[in-house]
Amino acid sequence: MSVKDLMNRKSLQAKIMFCISLVILLFISVTTVLYVRDFHVNYLQAIEWRSVSLAQSLRRDIISRYQTFGNLADADLILEAAYLPCRDLYLANRDMHVAFVSLLKQDGTVITHSDPEQWRTKQEQPALLDALEASEITTVRVDRLYHTLIPVINEQGSLLAVIDVGFPRDIVEQKIGDSIRLAILFCLAFFLLASLLVGFLIHHLVVRPIDRFIQATEDIARGDLSREIHTDETSEFKALSKSLAHMRDSIRRNLEAVERKNQQVKALIACSPVALFSLDLAGAVHIWTASAERLFGWRADETAGRSLPTIPEQEQVKIDQVLEQVHKGNTIMGVELLQQKMDGSEFQASLSAAPIRDSRGVIIGSMGAVEDISERMEREKERAEVQKHLAQIQQLESVGRLAGGVAHDYNNTLGVILGYSELLLDKLGEDDPRRENVQRIIEAARHSADITRQLLIFARKQDIEPQVIQLNEVVEHMLKMLHRLIGEDFRLEWMPGEELGLINADPTQIDQILANLCINARDAMKQGGTITIETRNVIVDGKYHSSHPEVKEGEFVCLIVSDTGIGMDKTIQNKIFEPFFTTKSRSEGTGLGLATVYGIVKQNNGFINVYSAPDKGSTFSVYFPLHHGKVTPELLAADTAPVQGHGEHILLVEDEAAILELCRRLLEGLGYRVFSAGGPLEAIQLVESEPLRIDLLLTDVILPDMNGRELAAQLSSRIPGLKILYISGYTPAVIADSGILESGVNFLSKPFSREELAGKVRDVLDA
Repeated sequence: MSVKDLMNRKSLQAKIMFCISLVILLFISVTTVLYVRDFHVNYLQAIEWRSVSLAQSLRRDIISRYQTFGNLADADLILEAAYLPCRDLYLANRDMHVAFVSLLKQDGTVITHSDPEQWRTKQEQPALLDALEASEITTVRVDRLYHTLIPVINEQGSLLAVIDVGFPRDIVEQKIGDSIRLAILFCLAFFLLASLLVGFLIHHLVVRPIDRFIQATEDIARGDLSREIHTDETSEFKALSKSLAHMRDSIRRNLEAVERKNQQVKALIACSPVALFSLDLAGAVHIWTASAERLFGWRADETAGRSLPTIPEQEQVKIDQVLEQVHKGNTIMGVELLQQKMDGSEFQASLSAAPIRDSRGVIIGSMGAVEDISERMEREKERAEVQKHLAQIQQLESVGRLAGGVAHDYNNTLGVILGYSELLLDKLGEDDPRRENVQRIIEAARHSADITRQLLIFARKQDIEPQVIQLNEVVEHMLKMLHRLIGEDFRLEWMPGEELGLINADPTQIDQILANLCINARDAMKQGGTITIETRNVIVDGKYHSSHPEVKEGEFVCLIVSDTGIGMDKTIQNKIFEPFFTTKSRSEGTGLGLATVYGIVKQNNGFINVYSAPDKGSTFSVYFPLHHGKVTPELLAADTAPVQGHGEHILLVEDEAAILELCRRLLEGLGYRVFSAGGPLEAIQLVESEPLRIDLLLTDVILPDMNGRELAAQLSSRIPGLKILYISGYTPAVIADSGILESGVNFLSKPFSREELAGKVRDVLDA
């Protein structure tokens, strides 16, 4: 290397060193100036913060006194009572250069002071008065003191007083000066050291090649992976260039692979219905994904570094237990708990969590996944409710089938008792003392038949036959049954309305309404009480219709059932007519009683109102449309002589021998000629063996070999114009449902009296 080159190189190094040293010197100078300026401000702020910290106890004491005695004592007296705390605060901190502690009014008047001689004096310095007027924490310099002013604000936002903490100005500025001088010395030392270091580096390194490689690495660091790396003539720089190029290509391949994975993960998170997030070991949120934002409502910047905001207070213990297990290295799956959204709403969720480990396998946090399972749980709940309701319906259907079977056997027996009792009564004279006993037997049999009919009503196996009825008569007929239903501990009052109008309804449905409402009233009076049944005529006018649009205007007959029970609130009243809704336990009710009442009322074009309040009892008012017409004759029929026959021929088919003999004797006593058969085959053989003229086939429905319908079909083909009357201990609804008998045919339910048999037979023959 020539001398010229050497001189040029040294000159370049000197220039570079000079420039760098100049930059360092300028940087240190600017930094020092900024430091000196900011240090003064920061030191005063430190004094201010320290003063606020010292005054916190005094401020709390003053506010506490105002909260306790504010309405009972003079405000100045309360503030003057703060003298001892001011003095104690001053004595405790005077070694820390606190000059005084005082309380000022906003106009500068000294309320109390650590120095009693300053009481009731007034501060006149403009800077201090301006700071007091601002009513905010500030530090001002007045004469040889720094004053830190801390306003005391009550709960209503009014200024109570201003706490003034003083520091000597000379001590503060001395400390500021010492710190500034020390900073300047430090900066000069740093400048000398940096200059020496720069000279050393420039002396030992080749500037230009290193600059090229530095620039190349900076470009790669910024993401420019397509930049060409220049090589030098020396083998060392060639090797360095190849190594740097290999590093660049490796970084490019790795970044492309990472980017592909990132895009896959982003797509997976974007379409995930599960909220994903991660926590550090302290429980603070580290990662908050878009799926978490969608589910909970918080943005990522609102949750970063905070404790998980989705945990309701009642679930905190469960979350702590989950995190404890995860920090031990366990993976937790499907923990059900409540979660909270940003709007405050809560939902049922499933939480899964797993530990996050670093490259050494050390647990550094946890990953959480939250799924909203409220809809799924609601569906499962609804499915369980449906299953429960289905079981209840099946149970009721079983009860209905059982009721039908019991009614069949029971009605056959009652029919025999009733029929033979009537035959026996006919043979006893009016003065015979045994006549009363037989009448009691007939009465008991009819009473048992009524019980059977009630059983069928509750099983909902009775046909619906609307009739024009007088509501008072139906209720009076039901009173004995209602007394037995509610028991002896309850009082039943009956208040019939006068000149009550007629309605068109099925009497058995009225019985259902009364029974359900009275049972409901009884269950609402655990300690006994009174049930009142009333009837009255009601006119619904336009005024009532305007507030109850679902109700039609017109004339109605009202049935009212009231009790003195526990009553209901509005929430329960809104649900009482819903199927399967009940406030009783599973063993006490099914929730179908009031729903049945509601269905019957709507079926009859009426409406029902409920008036109730907790501990005030309940009143159910059922409104039936007024019917203009005459009462159906069957309801007004009195005990009259049976309708006699005119010698017509009747084929009687019955597999129960007792019923067969009884019906034969009853029909013959009514003036009919009877041919009896104990089964279908015997009846067919009887018709085929003798050329009989048969006017009426009176047959049981359920028979051996074939049923009554099949027997009637065979005989009708042999005897044109044959009239048919079916009898059975089963109800017509059960028989029709089973497909044995079509609905609407001539039918007479067992047990029946002689008058009922005579009337029905005569009706069929005369039809």
